[in-house]
Amino acid sequence: MEKGRLEDQIGELQSRLMSGGYNETERTMELGLIKELVQLEKQEELSWQQKFRQLWLKEGDRNMSFFHKSIIQNHQQNRITLRTQAGQVVEKQNELEQHLIQFYSELLHETNEERERDIVEITRHIPKLVTPEHNVMLIRIIECKEVEEAVIQMEKGKAPGPDGFTTDFFQSCWDLVKEEMWEVVEESRRMG
Repeated sequence: MEKGRLEDQIGELQSRLMSGGYNETERTMELGLIKELVQLEKQEELSWQQKFRQLWLKEGDRNMSFFHKSIIQNHQQNRITLRTQAGQVVEKQNELEQHLIQFYSELLHETNEERERDIVEITRHIPKLVTPEHNVMLIRIIECKEVEEAVIQMEKGKAPGPDGFTTDFFQSCWDLVKEEMWEVVEESRRMG
């Protein structure tokens, strides 16, 4: 069955990714297989819907117990199954719960020292777009003149906030509201 083959391939890739670390090629393959599996499941669901619809049109309301049983059977086929690292299939509800609890407990109880090397390795691939000079510019005190220029450049008739005041109000009453506006902007910068 195509679905089983895809699930096995995804499981193998995920195991390799978890044990061997991040690999862009394998991650891309995994995403492609997941997309293919989702598409296959959508087609399967549509097929079931069409079959049920045909039967219902043919049999009508008098055969509701058949449809009810068919739906229950379909839901049972959509169960979650997990595989342990040893390859065992976990299907029972209590075993699934225990397996998930154990997995996430181990994952969440790792100390940072164990992850420090991985964090450094991953973050070195993230481009640093904000230079120290940019950062100094971003955290400096905002001048009232800058806020005024921004307000003047705003398109007329727009409401920049949920209070309903349009840019027309701020532009025409700027002399009355400029101090309060600058204080709001500056407080926002200070408070992050």
